Amino acid sequence: MSPNVCAVTLDVRALPPNERPAMIHSVFRSLLPGQAIEVVCNHEDKPLRELLRSVLPGRFSWADLEQAPGRWRAAITRLASGPEGHDGAGCCGACAG
Repeated sequence: MSPNVCAVTLDVRALPPNERPAMIHSVFRSLLPGQAIEVVCNHEDKPLRELLRSVLPGRFSWADLEQAPGRWRAAITRLASGPEGHDGAGCCGACAG
């Protein structure tokens, strides 16, 4: 796990799968740089990781915490800065930058 403490634990197992990415992205946007969310799901969420890579390039780190039957956990940390133009100055905000 990242040395950063998870600010929020988000257990999405009870949510319908199509609602999970929006919930996770919404909570991620509320984090300060260096803070992390711990996501708990019933399976590894590779599509979520790929989605975040596409909409938040360079803005997060990912650490798998647990992979057990019926329980998977990962820490997603908001990084301090991202690619050029996505440091909060002049950014449109669409990518949580």
